[in-house]
Amino acid sequence: RPADAKSDPVAKSGAYDQSKANPDFVQKYEDFQLTDEGWSYKDVKVGTGNIAVQDGDRVVFDWSGYTIGYFGRPFEAKGGPQGGAFDKDLDYQRTVIGSGTLVPGVECALRSMKPGGVRQIVVPYG
Repeated sequence: RPADAKSDPVAKSGAYDQSKANPDFVQKYEDFQLTDEGWSYKDVKVGTGNIAVQDGDRVVFDWSGYTIGYFGRPFEAKGGPQGGAFDKDLDYQRTVIGSGTLVPGVECALRSMKPGGVRQIVVPYG
């Protein structure tokens, strides 16, 4: 039996139902563009310049993370809500593209942005 095979406890045959392997992401937004990688984005402000971000490039960015489907609660935010458990002194984030230190959807979003751009992204779970 292959290592990645799973049985479905509901199916009488015990076979794994392949149709449930990659379900569609629940949250879809008409004004967001879906990428081949599975994350969605909307450019609020398109940056300027023609700099192409490549592996090994250092990037500086600012971001806030919010849950979807759970009342839109922030899980990381610069300045954070009053009384929240957030680092109020959080500075801009810095990373090296291709280092594997970011969620893959966030890194993909940074790769295709131009300097000064503002982008909203939705990264599915999993």
